[in-house]
Amino acid sequence: MLVDCAECGQKFDKLPSQVVRTQRHYCSKACFLDRNQSGSANAAWRGGLVVRSCSGCGKEYRRFLSAMRGIKRNYCSQTCQLADRAGESNPHWRGGKITRNCKECGEAFDVDPGSTKVLCGDVCRHARASRLRIYPDDKTMRRECSRRCEQRRRAAKHINTHTRAQWLALLERYKHRCAMCGSTKRLERDHIIAISRGGDDSIENIQPLCRHCNNSKHNKRIQLL
Repeated sequence: MLVDCAECGQKFDKLPSQVVRTQRHYCSKACFLDRNQSGSANAAWRGGLVVRSCSGCGKEYRRFLSAMRGIKRNYCSQTCQLADRAGESNPHWRGGKITRNCKECGEAFDVDPGSTKVLCGDVCRHARASRLRIYPDDKTMRRECSRRCEQRRRAAKHINTHTRAQWLALLERYKHRCAMCGSTKRLERDHIIAISRGGDDSIENIQPLCRHCNNSKHNKRIQLL
């Protein structure tokens, strides 16, 4: 197969399996060396290393010219780049951190403007959690939670239930809308009187609510219709 030399343009024979369209082909080693020699003797040379001044500290440094095309500001190191774009010199600067007072100890601390942090550290966080906790220790909390779960499990064995046909009929009665906000998305069964408060699972104690309204209602007794 005849191909053209990338240096001198002369045609020469080469096996078809060795021909790749994305590669350059040379008829001899001399053409290959002439094409790929380093420095200004190379026809494809882009200028090599040039001396530039750092936009941050003003120090002179050397860099390849091909790596500096399209760059408006040049830095000798990443440290200078970060230092030059910190604070008000950064176009995306939002004003820096603001000062807040800790709601537990009252000491001032710095936070970002969009942060919701109200406590200065882990010490105040643990102190506030210990002060607001209902049970004196974790062992008592686990025992009480297990006791309430067992009570609900036992109560569920003796309550009345409803069928799927009754639930679909109830949805038709409410026109497939939430009884609280009127939404038609993610409707769930809500117990008017919560099972934890003695209610049952009969259709008379069921009303359709969307997930948001059902979570906000929790176990309160709210009968809308």
